[in-house]
Amino acid sequence: MIKNLIRVEDASSPSTGKVFGFLQLYKLVMDLELCIYLPGMKLLGIFFSLICLLTWSCSATFDDSIDDVQQLNNVLDIKDSLRVQRDISCNVTINHYLWPAINLTSSYFGTNFSKMQLDSIDALLELGYMRLEFDIYWDSTYEIWELCPVEVSDKNSTEDQTINQFTCTIHSLEIFLGSINRYLVSTQVPKAPLKTNLVMLILHIHGTDNQSHPLTLLSEIISKTIISSTAYTSRIYTPNDFIYDQKNKPSNSTWWPQWIQLVERHFQLLVGFGEIQAEVNSSNKTMSNEGILFGAGTFGVPTYFENSTFVQDTCYKALENPLSEPPSWSLVDKKNQSLNSAEISQVIHCGQSPMLDISVSSTEYRDLLQKTIENTLWSWDEGQPPKDNKVACAAIQQSNGRWRVEDCSEQLNVACRHRNEPGKWVVANTTASYDQAFLVCPDNYLFDTPRTAWQNQQLFYTIQRDYIDPSTEEKSQDRAVWINLNSAISAQCWVVGQSDLCWWLNKAILILFGFFTWVKCARLWRLRRSNQRKRIAQHMLARRDYVTVPYNLLVRGPL
Repeated sequence: MIKNLIRVEDASSPSTGKVFGFLQLYKLVMDLELCIYLPGMKLLGIFFSLICLLTWSCSATFDDSIDDVQQLNNVLDIKDSLRVQRDISCNVTINHYLWPAINLTSSYFGTNFSKMQLDSIDALLELGYMRLEFDIYWDSTYEIWELCPVEVSDKNSTEDQTINQFTCTIHSLEIFLGSINRYLVSTQVPKAPLKTNLVMLILHIHGTDNQSHPLTLLSEIISKTIISSTAYTSRIYTPNDFIYDQKNKPSNSTWWPQWIQLVERHFQLLVGFGEIQAEVNSSNKTMSNEGILFGAGTFGVPTYFENSTFVQDTCYKALENPLSEPPSWSLVDKKNQSLNSAEISQVIHCGQSPMLDISVSSTEYRDLLQKTIENTLWSWDEGQPPKDNKVACAAIQQSNGRWRVEDCSEQLNVACRHRNEPGKWVVANTTASYDQAFLVCPDNYLFDTPRTAWQNQQLFYTIQRDYIDPSTEEKSQDRAVWINLNSAISAQCWVVGQSDLCWWLNKAILILFGFFTWVKCARLWRLRRSNQRKRIAQHMLARRDYVTVPYNLLVRGPL
């Protein structure tokens, strides 16, 4: 269904954007001030090909024959903004990362478990849902795991089968995981770093009787279907990997890695148990360390949004205390119905992840499918940042807490974060340009930018409470405050600090630097050997004795 609603394109890299970014990277390499020798057009072609290969990949689209491709275009319009938001949140630990969630059983499949529906799940991931929860059932007749709650009548048929009101197909789990794998391969860092993200699968286990269910087989199916990365390592972050990371954790408490730490190690997928409503072949309903699935509840369970006081009771108490971060793996659902647009926005700004859980037959389904992703954009204001490819800096608006682009020479107040407390902010009393903003924060504070919606909300409340426009000595609703974010390298690359690069450019720049260093060294090495050979020849000639004959003797002979 989703595949019929949207046409997935790499909106962040149109042809003009590629050319600009291409030239920006070329300029950056030239700024390294290396004396580069390029012997001929062949090496020049290799140089440009290498840049293209390491930094940008061709955009991929679904077949042009797909109907209604413009239904969710306004979601695609914010993909650039969402990518910038992803980049600045890359150092956030995954337990506090924003995971837009969806209950696939109710909000995607319904009664339709056809091959086409199963094979189109990658389009839902392209839309922006990163946490997928669904039910799986043990088929005791054929001894396989299936997503359809009823058994198919013909196990030898590869066609869709209708049983009661359900449309099912055999080996539905494998088809589903194949679509997940296709998305992971198409968005891996070497191929499409602008689209790379982490995906989480939560499996709710069901059985038809009281027999033991082979969870080992479930792990084998997942491991077999999700192929290894280009680095020949598993894409799945497992309990064993987590235990290994715990050995070097910074404290005695449970510690989760940062988003970027997983991506740099080529991990793209986390898999865990949800509810387990069956007798399973396990002593404690959790996988052993040898498995790939995390135990039930490891990645949190939904907190139910029961009434209008939920946000006031659970969220704003945390917001009033900047030293208290939102709970780990905080997920919010609304039992028997879905969060509306306003509630989704409130939940996200409180540092929690919303779950879409509404029947596919609901009249609100398509609108909420879109609105949930739109509301995950907690940072940029509407229409920001503009696509004008100019060097620009970012500021947070006092009116709504959203960000907008400002000229870097503008004189504004500065947002300063406490060095040890991510939720504690102050606004510097003095105004400064962006370049000077690094010098005006008080002791124990630094010029910074919010990395999560909760941090942004803390800064917004600080500005609302304390910020006084020095020109009027009263609170101003149209002023903005500098945050530490700029696009000095490229309009596609917004970074914190004056000399940083986007994480997806770092490796490319290092490889290019090494490539050009090798070219220069190879040239110097050739020149050095050539000079050595010349000196040796000159030395040998100088040591030889010459017998010379007058020219006239050679012409006229002896007298």
